[in-house]
Amino acid sequence: MPGKMINKFNLLIFSIAGCLVLSGCSDQRMNDLTSYVASEKEKKAGRIRPVPEFKAYDSYIYAVGKDSRSPFEPTQHEELITNTVEPGDGLSPDINRHKESLESFPLDTLRYVGSLEQKGKIWAIIISPDSLIHKIKVGNYMGQNYGKIMAITDTGIEISELVTNGMGGWIERLAGLSLIE
Repeated sequence: MPGKMINKFNLLIFSIAGCLVLSGCSDQRMNDLTSYVASEKEKKAGRIRPVPEFKAYDSYIYAVGKDSRSPFEPTQHEELITNTVEPGDGLSPDINRHKESLESFPLDTLRYVGSLEQKGKIWAIIISPDSLIHKIKVGNYMGQNYGKIMAITDTGIEISELVTNGMGGWIERLAGLSLIE
């Protein structure tokens, strides 16, 4: 029996607390809001700018004549290029070579911060995006385009990259990193 009285007492306390909370949301605190809404409704509406006029699209009908070539067929010059370049001819990256740690980052995310000379060899100090410091030399690889380090100077690093030519072959492209001061 005393447990039921405590439950009824708790229910009474919660009911009174709920009424007090709801009485706090009375109309007195809403006066400033209603006056603001009324003043905004009294304001004149602004003018809306007219919709801009768009230039009409001029269509063109392509009529193929007897002597005209189709724009979807390659020209003779394009046919010569695609026939002469075959995958496997000329340059190609060594895909069996073990990739070095700096080859997992694009060149523009690597920072060349200095160089040092040890036993006649020049080493470049590179900071990768994961804030690790790397020591590299001529002949190492860096960047995501099979970039081989060709030269290290006090002001920069010269890199030879291999990129696809879009027709199944590879071309050599020179790139570099400048010293960040």
